[in-house]
Amino acid sequence: MTKKKSSKTKKKVVHEEEKRKKKTHKKSRKKIRTSKKNTKNSSRKKKISKKKKNYLLFDILLSIGLTLVILLSVFFFFFKIQSVPNNSMEPVVYKEEKILVNKKDETFNRFDIVLYSQSNDIKIGRIIGLPGESIRYIDDYLYVNDLPMDEKFIVDQVNAAQIKGELFTEPENGDTSLQINEIPKDSYFILGDNRPNATDSRFFGFVEEKKINGVVSAKLLPIKRMDKY
Repeated sequence: MTKKKSSKTKKKVVHEEEKRKKKTHKKSRKKIRTSKKNTKNSSRKKKISKKKKNYLLFDILLSIGLTLVILLSVFFFFFKIQSVPNNSMEPVVYKEEKILVNKKDETFNRFDIVLYSQSNDIKIGRIIGLPGESIRYIDDYLYVNDLPMDEKFIVDQVNAAQIKGELFTEPENGDTSLQINEIPKDSYFILGDNRPNATDSRFFGFVEEKKINGVVSAKLLPIKRMDKY
């Protein structure tokens, strides 16, 4: 009897142990499935997050690109980059140097450097006389409406010419003085700083306002000679 009870007890213990193992195994399998599911979800979330980052980066780059296009369009609406067409303005700017020209500036002042058209050519020079003014050069000194004007930008050249006994601003006809009684309306008297070698208003007369293409704002290249006017 005792042996039978002992055998039953053992069977019961074994049965309980097997049940416990099965439960543990089920829990373990459930944990593995849950872990795999969590891994898949995590991977999916990472992919979604990566896509969102890519879309965000694309939006940022697109915004930057559109902004640059708009800024450049506005810039080139008002300005243009031009090569200096001749040596009329040496040594301020030399032929083939790159300059920035304000195309929309329609307020022209004395001593502005401008680009203008003359006989289908593009020229560069400095505005000396404005509409309605009288201009005289006597011994290389400028008088506007009989008042002396200081041309600081050619002082060294004028002094060098005077030492040699020469005129730096020679009239086209070879006289010792240059005289303009009155500049017509909407016209300008323009000279190059490189007076001995410039072809300017001394030779072809006044420049009409409509032929002025823009005011030179800056010299861009070469970089070592970059300057603002």
